[in-house]
Amino acid sequence: MLRIGIPEDGFAWSKIESLANSGGTMVSAECVHADSGEFLQLILGAREITDEDERNAFSKDVIDGIVEGLQADGMKNVRMSGPERDGKRKNQFIYRATGEIQNGVKLHMDMRFKFGDTSLVIVAFGDSPERASELSKVINTANKNRDGEEFKSALDRFRRIDARQLGFSIEPPPLDMALVVSDASSMRLQSPGGAYIFVRTMAIKDEFDIDKAWAMMQKMAISPNAGADDEGNAKIDGQEARFKSYFQSAGSDKLWGTTWLFANEDRFYLVTGMCLENKKGSEGKAILRSIKGLKFDQE
Repeated sequence: MLRIGIPEDGFAWSKIESLANSGGTMVSAECVHADSGEFLQLILGAREITDEDERNAFSKDVIDGIVEGLQADGMKNVRMSGPERDGKRKNQFIYRATGEIQNGVKLHMDMRFKFGDTSLVIVAFGDSPERASELSKVINTANKNRDGEEFKSALDRFRRIDARQLGFSIEPPPLDMALVVSDASSMRLQSPGGAYIFVRTMAIKDEFDIDKAWAMMQKMAISPNAGADDEGNAKIDGQEARFKSYFQSAGSDKLWGTTWLFANEDRFYLVTGMCLENKKGSEGKAILRSIKGLKFDQE
């Protein structure tokens, strides 16, 4: 999980909000120094962007928005240069800018785009190019204080997996799971450690009997050799659901799994989560929270 701390004493997080952008739902946060007026803005895109054209479009969209905001606040003669590629990090690009504020005083900006499993933009403002560059680098420091945890919580709130073609979203996705497969009827989230959530959905064409469907789906989705851990009825976003959690063998490993069936007016959903038995206490709980926290798309 990404954790970002304040760069120096005197800085504090403020104005944490979500944004809409061509890169998807994002988090924006400002880190401001109360006395000097120096500040940083961080923008985090929750999805990975690997295509070069998409990265360029994402960068242009963010830069245009920042420049428009600076001009609206009275900055004049804004000049932008870049991108420069970071020599040590092939997925990091740097843009620099200068502009004039009140009485012709120049303000310098260092903007770093870091592309990985998320898209992180760090924008630092200082009274010299060197100071702006210095601030944009130190923001990587991990920080466990209250402000750092608040920012981490904000990232969690807005890191959302959208599956609009399937009619729902998961907010936030568990652990470090990423969307690895998605089509018109299914999606799969998976972590580097192998834990996964698999969702399959089908349209309801006739009258739907959840008990009959659940009996059939158990035969399809759950091994007859699986040992039950827990089962019963529950609610998913207000909708009636059936579930069964169980252990099963996979070679030398023992797996913990949970399978759920629920329906809204238009579709029924079969959701299966799986992780190693010894990860049930952490990954298993995260899988359960995600399934229970699934939200139907009301649009």
